[in-house]
Amino acid sequence: TTNLNNAYVDYLDKVREEQDNHNNQMKVMENKYNLDIEQAEKERQDKTRQATVDFHSHMISEYERAMSAISNKVDKAETRNALGIINYGATKNALKDLQYSIELTLNRIATEKMNLVRKLSEGKISFGDFSALMDQLNTLEVQAQDTAKNVSTKLKDLTGEWWGSIDQWVQQVGQTMNTILSSLSEIQSNQYDKM
Repeated sequence: TTNLNNAYVDYLDKVREEQDNHNNQMKVMENKYNLDIEQAEKERQDKTRQATVDFHSHMISEYERAMSAISNKVDKAETRNALGIINYGATKNALKDLQYSIELTLNRIATEKMNLVRKLSEGKISFGDFSALMDQLNTLEVQAQDTAKNVSTKLKDLTGEWWGSIDQWVQQVGQTMNTILSSLSEIQSNQYDKM
């Protein structure tokens, strides 16, 4: 019976040892599985963050291109007719259209800022990316505001410039008339001299 008891105890020890080995292997496998899941989730989050940052960077680039195009059009907004007189209506409409485009861009910048704050609070972008994107938006916003001031000034000054272009045209016509009259006077004087 002692041998039987010893054999039974040995058997139970081996079963426990195998059970412990099995439990240890299961823990190792479970830990590896959990680490793999954590790593995959971290990679997914990193890719999502990067995609979010890339999307917002692209949007900011589009706003920058739009502002650049608007800025280039501001100085070309003034149109003149064949006589050199400012076309008041066309110039005013062009400046009003630019003013509207700037307002749209400023609204889009404000919306983009709110989106970035939301993405940061949701953990979809890092603080470093948030700061870099906000710096770009702030710079663009200042550029848009400066361009808006320039357009507003041009709109305020348009009437005076229009009158100035008419005055300049009248002066040119007057100079041309003086030259013609002077030439006619000279021709008439030469004909009296020949008589």
